[in-house]
Amino acid sequence: MVCLAILTINIGLLYLFLLMNGVEAYRGKVTIEEYPYLGSLRYRKKESELAGSGYICAATLIHNRVLITTAECIKGKKAEDILGAVGSTYLQGITTTSLVLGIAAFRCHGLYKRGVSSYNIGLAFTDEDTLPIKGKLGYVPIAMTKIRPFTKCVGIGWAADTDVLSTHPIALPNYSVSPKTCYRRTRTIGMFCTFKRYYRHSEPDHSDSGIPIMCNGRLTGLFILHRASRLHVFTSVYAFRKWINGAIYLHFKKDLPVTESMASMDGSICFQWLLVLAISIYLVG
Repeated sequence: MVCLAILTINIGLLYLFLLMNGVEAYRGKVTIEEYPYLGSLRYRKKESELAGSGYICAATLIHNRVLITTAECIKGKKAEDILGAVGSTYLQGITTTSLVLGIAAFRCHGLYKRGVSSYNIGLAFTDEDTLPIKGKLGYVPIAMTKIRPFTKCVGIGWAADTDVLSTHPIALPNYSVSPKTCYRRTRTIGMFCTFKRYYRHSEPDHSDSGIPIMCNGRLTGLFILHRASRLHVFTSVYAFRKWINGAIYLHFKKDLPVTESMASMDGSICFQWLLVLAISIYLVG
């Protein structure tokens, strides 16, 4: 019994070591074949000069003609000035499966305010279809259930864990924390948190915004900039699943006319539509 107890303790300590310190050993470069839904938003003008130079932040393909990202990435921007890019491993250059898409419209959560963490979620609707290409382009399902604490998840992006943008996406394992711990550290509802272990060389900056984190094969969160000691903070996709589905429904049904009053005061086309409020009720948690 004593030997069994010692063995159990050692296994527990090994797990804790890997959890808190060993994550670094598992990070590595990945390809679009592994994550065919990975994409980015870019400035059109800069992209016309050099492919990859217009990078704004990460975006994730969740539906034909729909990219999801953070509101802080698109708030105040005009759709005609932005492009979406999907179907390529490399940030720079164009491949045979690359798709560069015009953006038809943005939609931010109606309660998002610039510079705050809450309700930091948005959608970019593309002008063109993004039909699946086997091994190169596909849609990712969103989380429809809560993630249990200590679940191993993976964040994927071109800016993660680097001082400058990488041309090759990097996968970085994370372990989830409990919702109570996440709220206690962030004091913000609608967040998903992981242990802060993968940024070794530098702290995250705006280039990391929108990086998707996958848990149990589903899109679980979108990285946001948030001062939370020892934690990485993401907007919880699960918490805003109703808003996401409602916003997509409204865009394609086109039940509402676009009027000047629907745009925000700063000229953003992140529409604050009352019907979205009615459909999704903005439930979180």
